[in-house]
Amino acid sequence: MPTISFQISNPGQLQVDQKALKKELRAIGNDIKKKTQALILANASTSPHVASKPGQAPASWTGSLALLLKVRIKGNRVTLIDTARQAKALEAGAALNNGSKLEARPYLSTVFEQMKPEIEKRLENALKLTKVDK
Repeated sequence: MPTISFQISNPGQLQVDQKALKKELRAIGNDIKKKTQALILANASTSPHVASKPGQAPASWTGSLALLLKVRIKGNRVTLIDTARQAKALEAGAALNNGSKLEARPYLSTVFEQMKPEIEKRLENALKLTKVDK
């Protein structure tokens, strides 16, 4: 699972504006969702469906992969979940029942990696960590 971590030297007692952080996490999650949907739908095809090549983002056929992407905020964590039944197999690849293998067609992790520097900067700005002396 992709993550972003911050290390704080000599934190003392820190105060974080939880409301501002949660608002920014929701905005980041929604931005990742929109960019992921755009990536999937950019290669949409109709009948007959033309599948994407391994390593490329999936080519949309029914639109469910893009439509079923959900953003959840819990505490200080944003989670993006694609509830489409084929999501995990497309993102990570899978062994099929007939013995063949579906090569990964990453889409969510691709967008996350592309946006990672922007996300880090946005979180730094949203956190505005302030040291409070006792």
